[in-house]
Amino acid sequence: MGKSSVVVDCGTFTFKAGLSTDDRPSAAIQAPDGTPPKEAAETVFEDLFDKKLAVNLAEHSIVLAVGPSVTRRSREELTELLFFERHSARSVCVASTPFLATLGAGLSSALVLDVGEVFSSAVPVEEGYALGDCSVCGAPGGRLLTDAMGEMLQKAGVELPGGPAGRAAARLAKERLGCVAVNLKEELLKLQERPRSPRSSGLLSGLGSDLRQSLACEGVQCAELLFSPPTGRIPGIHEIIIDSLRLQSDVNLRGKLLGNILLTGASSMLTGLPERLRSEVQQRSPWVAPGKSVEEVNVVALAERNTLAWSGGAALANCDVFKDMCTSRADFSNHGARIIHRNYL
Repeated sequence: MGKSSVVVDCGTFTFKAGLSTDDRPSAAIQAPDGTPPKEAAETVFEDLFDKKLAVNLAEHSIVLAVGPSVTRRSREELTELLFFERHSARSVCVASTPFLATLGAGLSSALVLDVGEVFSSAVPVEEGYALGDCSVCGAPGGRLLTDAMGEMLQKAGVELPGGPAGRAAARLAKERLGCVAVNLKEELLKLQERPRSPRSSGLLSGLGSDLRQSLACEGVQCAELLFSPPTGRIPGIHEIIIDSLRLQSDVNLRGKLLGNILLTGASSMLTGLPERLRSEVQQRSPWVAPGKSVEEVNVVALAERNTLAWSGGAALANCDVFKDMCTSRADFSNHGARIIHRNYL
């Protein structure tokens, strides 16, 4: 299709973008907190395309990766922004992040667990098609962990500033200290024997070994919320995997998907999460796939899993069939916004 395409992964917290010829995203921008989705996207698109990437979209096609919770109407609004609101893109391909993450991992089928900012979701992908009817959203995401870490740090004697600076410190501590225990009770008993000392927020930027040891309990308790949310009405990330499989009537496919549980999302990077997730799913796998050996349950945790959807978008843009999956500006004008759903995967 001539020039390289622009790939944009529209996360709920971070928009990642870059050219399809690159190995990884070259720009990442946080969405304005508390801003309506369309207005947030408008602000981020302007910053991404005009300043970070410095590209003329009239000369490029765009791959737009959107999450399973993004409605049809929101997809249409995002595409309209790219075609008519200042940008005049040449063509746009809208694709789901579970499909693109599977593609980015080099798989054709997987159960994609996206541990996102606002919530986590489990979506099966079978031979390149995301099975939307079997998708389950609602487990905790990174924001809950950030809030919890902020409270835990203050209780531990860490002085945090107010406003965005304090939240940024809590987020950093979550990312650096968060650790999922395979056995929570045993891990906490060991950690509680270690000495503790209050630290100021200024030391959080370094997070040296002393601070890691001093706040290890908080790191484990924070990460545990992904599996044991503070309210019983919210399922853990392991439970939405089982719930998603139950919606799939083909028992053989359930077993196949259990062998390819694909992790993606920023909070999926927490230390120990793949091992704990496999253990929890193994305990429950006989409920959904009776003939499947628990040893065949497999969690795929690639080092680059935080950018899998973007990588899948880049791979898609370099495929021969990509041009047939795009909607041109003329098609959008002539047939209306609904045309973008024609090739949505």
